[in-house]
Amino acid sequence: MSREFDRRTFSGQRLTPEREANLRALAVREGRVLPGTPEAHIVSFDAVTGNPAEILGAAPADPGDYVQRAVEYLGGFRDTLGFAPTQPTEFKPDPHVQTTSSGAAAVHVQQLYKGIPIFQANQAVQFNPQGAIEGTLGQSVSIDQEQDPTPSIGADTATLIAARYVAAPQEPAAEAEYDQFGQPLQAPRLQLAGYGATIISSAAERADQLTQLSPGPFAEPPRAGLVWFHDDPALDLAWEVVLTLPDASEQYRVLVDAATGDLLYCHQLVHHVAAQGNVYLKHGDTPRQFVAFPLPRETYGLTIPADLPPGFPGTWVDFDVADGNNAYAHLDDNGPTVGGTVIDGAVVFNPRLPSGNAQRILNLFYYVNCMHNFFYMLGFREADGNFQVRNTSPGGLPSDPVDARVYSGFVNGTATMTTSVDGRSPIMRTGLVSSTGRHTALDATVIYHEYTHGVTNRLVGGPLNDRALDAVQSQAFGEGSSDFFACIAAETNVVGAWVVGNADGIRSAPYTSAYPAHFGNLGQGQFRGIHASGEIWCAALMELSRTIDKTLCLQLVMDALKLMPANPTFLQSRDAILRALDHSSSAGIISAATYTTSHAAIWRAFARYGMGPNASCPHAFTLSGMIPDFNVPAPVPFPLVKVEAEPIVAIGQPNAVTHPTPVDDFSQLPELDERSEHKLQSAGIISFADLAACTPAQLARIIAKRGMNAERISALGWVEAARKHVADQAGARPLATTAPTATTEAPSDERQRTTSFTIRLNIRADRRVRKLEIFHARDGAHSEWDSWNEQGLLAFIQQHADLRTDATAGLPPAHTSVTRRLPDHAPAAPDTDAAPLEPANARLTGETLSQPQGDDQLRVKLQFQIIGAVGPALYVWQILARHRDTGHIEVLATREGELAVETPEQQVSAVVDLPKTDGRYRLSGILRIPERQIFLEVPGPPLSVEAS
Repeated sequence: MSREFDRRTFSGQRLTPEREANLRALAVREGRVLPGTPEAHIVSFDAVTGNPAEILGAAPADPGDYVQRAVEYLGGFRDTLGFAPTQPTEFKPDPHVQTTSSGAAAVHVQQLYKGIPIFQANQAVQFNPQGAIEGTLGQSVSIDQEQDPTPSIGADTATLIAARYVAAPQEPAAEAEYDQFGQPLQAPRLQLAGYGATIISSAAERADQLTQLSPGPFAEPPRAGLVWFHDDPALDLAWEVVLTLPDASEQYRVLVDAATGDLLYCHQLVHHVAAQGNVYLKHGDTPRQFVAFPLPRETYGLTIPADLPPGFPGTWVDFDVADGNNAYAHLDDNGPTVGGTVIDGAVVFNPRLPSGNAQRILNLFYYVNCMHNFFYMLGFREADGNFQVRNTSPGGLPSDPVDARVYSGFVNGTATMTTSVDGRSPIMRTGLVSSTGRHTALDATVIYHEYTHGVTNRLVGGPLNDRALDAVQSQAFGEGSSDFFACIAAETNVVGAWVVGNADGIRSAPYTSAYPAHFGNLGQGQFRGIHASGEIWCAALMELSRTIDKTLCLQLVMDALKLMPANPTFLQSRDAILRALDHSSSAGIISAATYTTSHAAIWRAFARYGMGPNASCPHAFTLSGMIPDFNVPAPVPFPLVKVEAEPIVAIGQPNAVTHPTPVDDFSQLPELDERSEHKLQSAGIISFADLAACTPAQLARIIAKRGMNAERISALGWVEAARKHVADQAGARPLATTAPTATTEAPSDERQRTTSFTIRLNIRADRRVRKLEIFHARDGAHSEWDSWNEQGLLAFIQQHADLRTDATAGLPPAHTSVTRRLPDHAPAAPDTDAAPLEPANARLTGETLSQPQGDDQLRVKLQFQIIGAVGPALYVWQILARHRDTGHIEVLATREGELAVETPEQQVSAVVDLPKTDGRYRLSGILRIPERQIFLEVPGPPLSVEAS
């Protein structure tokens, strides 16, 4: 009986190491060309297309139109997105800009080829609350060869092929199929005898040749239009046909090859979910209550938004029947609605029979209107494609209230929801559960679940994309999201318990903290279907709702629906929630403390169900190949205020301490919001000199804000801008090309690796570095240094080693603190320009060697020769791994020791863990002899790290 079909196997693997390296390089190159995008990088890839699934590359805030900026942004990354040299850059944006509660926004864009949409190839360009572009997520298709957009068969022929398949599927189900209420699903009865699929209208001037055909046995006239169907490596022209069966019981999207007539794809669009009721507040066993229509805003237990339109909530009824701006409830397909009596100027609905059809219609009308206002307060508005006859706010299309239908007996699917694009009414159908004789219209959880399907269908991918939840994992996400909102709105942890007469409801287990399944169970055992699979997503969200504020949880999940790409995986949906939290923080909606605790709670909830930071899945079109991860990432530190100098006392508040007084204005740094700037000041970073001495990783730890990681800060160029500012202030004095204190020549065979640095420091009385001068000598050129920033190296050394003014005191342990305090016992230097400390007359040469030591460790040796009488002296050796693509540096180990006087050749060895992140690295070592002020960076061999 099943009509679901997809010719694609998704077994191809276009992402080769060579392609990945090339696309990453293109991202960097194209990112530098775009205005305000100093660097871009690819976060993840789509294994099927071999193209990026997510690109991060900031573009500054601009008052220009979001839609135009989104298209221009994608055009700037055409090579990174995998567009072939001869392939035109074609995108069709959804004009509806989706805006979250924090002010962040998303523009959804459809990829075209020769004016025809490429099936399921969409991008979601994301804007932060300040209006700057953050990046894009989605799927793009490469077209290497010219394709003919002329169909060989017409829309009428394709419609007949699709109709015949739906009426009589080629492979009947091996056994009976049941809906989630345990009732058998019936094959749709479709009589095609005499149906000719006559074309009523055709937009021949459009590239997709959008066509409407005679309705025949269908509930609505079939629609057909051309699309490109990507079945790697082929790109086939196809007719996309949408068929709505009689009574709207089933609706299918069918793709037929426009050249051969072969079936390519068939997907059921009606959601077999649950329905809602009326004046029964929860379900049919609770006493009926008279409640005001509409319910007051306070009833929902949500934070009341400040931007609600005047008069919200508006009236639910227009006259004296269950028909209004948000819903039209009635019997059967075209049967009557329920009427009320006007008493003292108000319409009173009071059905005589507590469980008759009139009560069911009224209950359904009540529940649908409740959810309309519930979601409206959470941000599902007119511009997002909500369901209303009249739009009171700008944006969106009107005339699409929910068509809510009550059937006296059984209906196929028991309770279903069909949602089309904005401007077309969704159809909700509710019927009896035969095992209990109870009606789904009288169970609030069923109707809330049902209504949520309409919301997710309109929000994910934008209100004009009704294909955005077609992938199997995306369908499961939709089911889980519907369960989640239903449970929260009805204040329960089960769905459909009353209507089926089972305390555990229609799912395998209640959504408590004891829910047993996890992400790794997807595609196994009972978790092969979308309803059971969706339970795992809902379980994670319900766990989250128990650990953070309920309204914040709901708002984050709602905002995430607008931020995620079309056809998302569970993991992409998880990331969208984290991104929504970032936006709430940067917009100042939540405090730093709330951000920190919520960030940790989100990761705990998802890790509890196997969706930790290292979880993975191939793509959204499968429930197989899931790799769970139950680990929770290290918590984001909540920065404590530390004042380096004397505290500034506020007038009238003798014990109040404010942030240190900033020396320089950081406002010119892109995307640095006021809250993050205060965090930097609290950590003692109050000048560009302070900022220049930090690494992006240290800044990311201080700011503690998702999305503002080391790679992002590096891409924004904060540290580079600070160093340039410091250099400009100092007259941009060039580094010396020779070391004035070096007198011993290195052997000729060592010259390619011989580099020495001398640092001169002036240290203030408060033990902070006041002035830093660098002298650099290199005997011979070496390609390893071509792209290395010497100032960056020395800043890195400054951060990762204790600075000393005392050559006789014992050497303290090396550390990675971002504060640059000296040891307490170190003598203070005057806060004036002091005579520089003289360096030792010595030079170091050496090399780093490594060999495997187990599966995840290396044995590293540093061999060096001391030129001149240096020993005895204390040294610190640090082993570094520098990522060759991002430049990110990781300290693998630190060793301390004492040089021997009589041994000019020394060797130090250690066993170290491999870098924590996959990638290509350059191993190196930094040797420091603090008493002699000698520093040596010794380049080592390349290193490749891959997950086992």
